[in-house]
Formats: sequence, C-alpha cells, structure tokens
Amino acid sequence: MFRPTTTTELADQYLCERDVAAAYATGFRHKVRQFASWVGFDTPAAFTEDNLNGFLSSLRSTLRPATVKNYRGDLVVFWRWLADRDLAEYPRGRRILRPHVPATVPDCWTLDEIRDLLRAAQGLTGQLVDGTDRAAYWTAAILVGYETGLRRADVWAVRRDGILADGRLVTVSRKTGRRTVHQLSAAAVEALRRLDRPMPLQWPYNQRRWGVHFDRLVVAAKVRRGTWKWLRRTSGSYVAAQYGEAAGAEHLGHSSLATFRRYYDGNLVAASRPTPPAITCADGPA
Repeated sequence: MFRPTTTTELADQYLCERDVAAAYATGFRHKVRQFASWVGFDTPAAFTEDNLNGFLSSLRSTLRPATVKNYRGDLVVFWRWLADRDLAEYPRGRRILRPHVPATVPDCWTLDEIRDLLRAAQGLTGQLVDGTDRAAYWTAAILVGYETGLRRADVWAVRRDGILADGRLVTVSRKTGRRTVHQLSAAAVEALRRLDRPMPLQWPYNQRRWGVHFDRLVVAAKVRRGTWKWLRRTSGSYVAAQYGEAAGAEHLGHSSLATFRRYYDGNLVAASRPTPPAITCADGPA
C-alpha cells in the first residue's frame, strides 16, 4: 500500500478528502511545492513557525498582501491537517505572521458606461465560431451580467429553463454552491430567448479568448478600461445604493457583508449613506 511521505504527495491526499474546484486544487499544490522549494526539503518537518514566517516574508516583495494572506491560510490549514495525523507539531497561530491587508477602493462602470457597452455590443458584426451572432450574444451577456451580477462562469452556465414565467432567473453559483434568484428585465429575457439554445450564453472558445473579446468591446465602447468583474461590481453597487448593503450582498451571492464591502464601489452609494441632520442658523453666520 502506497504511503505518501513528501508534502507534495500528502497535499494530494489532503485534496482527495475535500470537495474543491480544480482551480483551487492546482493553486493549493503550487503553494505547497513553492514552500517546500523555499525551505529546501519536501517533508512535513519543513513546517515550523520560523520557516513559514520566512517564506511568507519572502513573498511580500512580489505579491499583494491579500495574496500573501491567502498563502498563509492554505498552508496553516494544511499544517493542522498534518498535525492531526501526527506528522508535525501543531502550529501556534499567534507566532505566525499575519499580513495586514489594507482596504481597497474598488472601481466599476457607471450606468452611462454600461449603456455605451451595450451600444457597442449591438453594433458588432459577424459570428462566433459556433455560428452565434456576435451582436446578439454580447447584448444578452451584458444585460444579464449587469442585471444579475453573476460571475463569468455562471453567466456561461445560464439555462433557458432556469428563467421563470415572470422573468426571474434561478442559478446556482459554481464557486460557492449558493442558489440565487434575480429578476431579469423583459429586454434581457428577450435577448436570451433570441439566442434560442438550452444554454444561451455558453462560450464556444477558451477562457482567455473571453477576455480578448471583451477587451475589444470595452475599447469600442470608449469607456474606462475594465474587466467583466467591473460589471459585477456595478450591479452590486447600484443594488446597494437603492436597497442597502445587505441587499447588495445577497444580490451578488456573498456570504457576508464583509465580503461584499471589499468589492462594491462606495462612490456609487455615497448619496445613500446616512448623515446627521443638517445644521442651519436662522440668523446666518456669526
């Protein structure tokens, strides 16, 4: 019977015990290999507070604080898993570097810029490789993306039979497994039906080509440089502006307000923030 001995082999066993996405598993293995390479040997004995602190410190010169924090989280969880099997001493979390992650100021498009994107999409010519009309595809994609805030992979997976008679769209996030319900406009429903296939927004190319095509659309629309994530932020930010942050978090399928607040654009909800009563002086300034 094969008994894993290196951290790389043990990482495979760890992942076999967990229901995780393929992309996460690939990233997890990379972190374990990178740590073992930095320490200089590939055994559970590599896991000491000094070694992990040194490794995390070495990452700070090239990676964002949030990424270094992600490395710390995955490696500490793996270390505890090793300790549960008596392959290492348990980590003492208080002695392990905790990267400070400063707040960011997310950016997104305005309603006028979304309209410009939509006009650019409607002006496209030609077809995608599977014969789908480019203008029809990107018009539907932008409408659905803006109205639902769905992640790219979930937009691709939208099903025609997931659209209810009243225009509600029911989806399950591939990333979180959470079910979301969004109300589509009549225009979005019609745009999806016009594509006339079970998965209207299924993408016929690879993931990289999506970015290439969308970047060209952004340039054609003459809006600020941004990615599909900006569309998701726009959607959540405007929902928060009208209905509050809790509604924005639910709209995007976030599990907590803390997560939502990291990604929505506070500039769009500034007008809706609570303020104290205005001070007025009847006789004017002193």
